[in-house]
Amino acid sequence: MTQQNLRASKNQVRLKGTIYLEPEFSHKVHNVDFNRFILKVGQNLLPCTASGDMMPIDRIQVGQEVRLHGEIRTFNSWDIELKQETIKATLYVQRFTHVDPFDDSDSFDSDDNIVHIKGTVKEKSFVCAKSNQTLFTLRVNRSANKDDLIEVKVKGQNPKITKDQELELKGKWTSVHTPLTMEEGVVKVQHVVEAKILNG
Repeated sequence: MTQQNLRASKNQVRLKGTIYLEPEFSHKVHNVDFNRFILKVGQNLLPCTASGDMMPIDRIQVGQEVRLHGEIRTFNSWDIELKQETIKATLYVQRFTHVDPFDDSDSFDSDDNIVHIKGTVKEKSFVCAKSNQTLFTLRVNRSANKDDLIEVKVKGQNPKITKDQELELKGKWTSVHTPLTMEEGVVKVQHVVEAKILNG
């Protein structure tokens, strides 16, 4: 990966929300534990991963309000219900602070969910006339020759979005629940950035 590609990419996320579920151990890298948990931001349930050095598991408590800064990271995972490999996403937490409930100024620009990403379109976009949206996957360069594949949707029908096109977007990270069967509780959860295009 060239330095030019690294400079062309952007992956910045700021969230403020409430810890929704008890944290769980995720994995270990270089003897450092990483824990995963769910953050509730508005109506969205967003998966997060943080190192135990920065957020010890005993400091992640249900109902606690926190502010997180990080990047959306994606990885391949086997989906038992779909019986196929799918791309999962998580917020890789780089910085966090507790929210002071008595400080009215403790907020981000009056918004609790801000995503700013820049990368290239992986494949041709899909235009959905019924919902008046355009859907596509944005390839965002990380490092060590790795890419994060972030699902994006923008308002309006935009057939001009093409493969390998470089786009910069700003919006929010959302969770979309789609029923897979008529059985209660069997759903596909997808995490999508709802965004506006800044450079096109």
